[in-house]
Amino acid sequence: MGIWLKDAMKIEPFSRAQLIAGINGIDRMVVAANIQEVPDVDKWLYGGEILFTAGYAFGSVENACALLEKLNAKGVAAMVIKPGQYFREIPKELITKANELGFPLFKMPADLPYMDCILPIMLSITNERQFAIERSERIHNQLLNELLEGRGLDGIAVVLGSVTGRTVSILSDQGILLSYEEPVTGTDSYEDVISDYFKIYLATGRQRRLLSNKCNMIDLGEAGKHICIPVLARDACLAYMLIACRLQDIPNTDLIALENASSLVAIDILRSQALMQREQSIGAQLLDDIVSRKFSDSAIIYQRLAYVGFDAADDYMICDIGVDDFESYLRDRGVNETEETIQAIKTGIQTIIRTYLKDHPRRTLVMENGMGYIVLLSVQAEGDLSAYKHMAGELLMQLRAAYPDLRFSAGFGNPVSEVERINISRSEAELARKVGRTLNTNKARQVTTFNELGCMRFLGAASDDLEMRKFYHEYLGPILSYDKQNGTELVKTLEAYFENNQKLKQTAEALFVHKNSVIYRIKKIEDILGESLDDSEIAFNLQMCLKIREII
Repeated sequence: MGIWLKDAMKIEPFSRAQLIAGINGIDRMVVAANIQEVPDVDKWLYGGEILFTAGYAFGSVENACALLEKLNAKGVAAMVIKPGQYFREIPKELITKANELGFPLFKMPADLPYMDCILPIMLSITNERQFAIERSERIHNQLLNELLEGRGLDGIAVVLGSVTGRTVSILSDQGILLSYEEPVTGTDSYEDVISDYFKIYLATGRQRRLLSNKCNMIDLGEAGKHICIPVLARDACLAYMLIACRLQDIPNTDLIALENASSLVAIDILRSQALMQREQSIGAQLLDDIVSRKFSDSAIIYQRLAYVGFDAADDYMICDIGVDDFESYLRDRGVNETEETIQAIKTGIQTIIRTYLKDHPRRTLVMENGMGYIVLLSVQAEGDLSAYKHMAGELLMQLRAAYPDLRFSAGFGNPVSEVERINISRSEAELARKVGRTLNTNKARQVTTFNELGCMRFLGAASDDLEMRKFYHEYLGPILSYDKQNGTELVKTLEAYFENNQKLKQTAEALFVHKNSVIYRIKKIEDILGESLDDSEIAFNLQMCLKIREII
């Protein structure tokens, strides 16, 4: 706690001192004032001091310039030189060095005693500290009252916005906006974009250099300069508080209040996390009991659903959402498949999913399922499925933005009216996701409903059937073996051939080859099978096998 140097320059009689260099540094904080007449004074300094000297310990101009660099690195606020016995005039080299460093350098009148300046400065610092403590206590009591009244982070943001008169944002450790307050009317709100700007900042890794639970200055590019306070508890970052201004724009008293507020933010987040974990545990256990049919009395299940906010009159539907082929992701990128690696990714995905669903108007239950999640949704109207598909699409976009190297997908089962049938919707959702992610090659479209599968609904359900696999290998197996042995693309040609209604010209255009090449390949397929593709039954069986190929 202290006063700004630019304010100390107004205190009599120090105001008589002339600033001769380092004007860019007058926004430094002053916490003490002292006399320096010994060499290596930097060893006994903490930063924030105004040092008064006659230059006795300089020895030479070169030594004076070197000392100035040390003082600047130490965070000293300014140096005040009184010319006389040791320096008739302050050397130009010292002035040049001070300007290079942006280190404030003052020339003191010869008839002005040191203590006449030091005592008023220290008195001002003491008064500022006392005022800061009293004001900080008042603000802290306001913030504490917001917590006791149950207004949480929103209440904290409102108080801090009112105190500072600045826009206040509280964001999660991943940059997700938790609370926002913009007290100044008539300004352009950036509530919708502050999270994007801060995520870009987090991606640079510079946040690791910030002081925990302290006011730091950061630059968010187009969003401007911000005070940033990382909120830590139990050696883990819980959140970030952002105030849209510079440190110099906020009185010292309010900076202290901001730093003290970080502890209350941590308390509220930890409390919310504890409550959420309890709710999640109850919800996950209930959903597991339902989809695994671990109940004998459906009336009890309806009571438990009502307890967590579901209406017994609603229908139910399952959404299966998560990561596709996670093991291949780890293997292809050479990532060690350690439990820490897996848990870190799972925790990040879970946080995004639960944070998104928390703000959804309908009640949901979420259960972990490997690298995915099973979500129970209520269905009240015919248009709900369309709305839920849109919801899943937005959620997948957020997941892809956070983990661009991973592939995500979602599947929806059909709505059911009885809890006894929710496990059927769960099976349908898993099949829709499994089949849909092979059918939807477009990465931006990975949401599939069970009814969109067409005949794949039946094939997917029988994907482990031995007869179906025998049928598949009987027809498509020889062609697959030929491709593998000869490096050909007969299966790919066959897919294009059927997709283009067995038209040779269109097939050639789709494959970017000559029509004669397609004719040759079709003839080769017929030779391998010993059958003609003009036979409608043979063509049907091959098309069926190509469908089966997508799910086994």
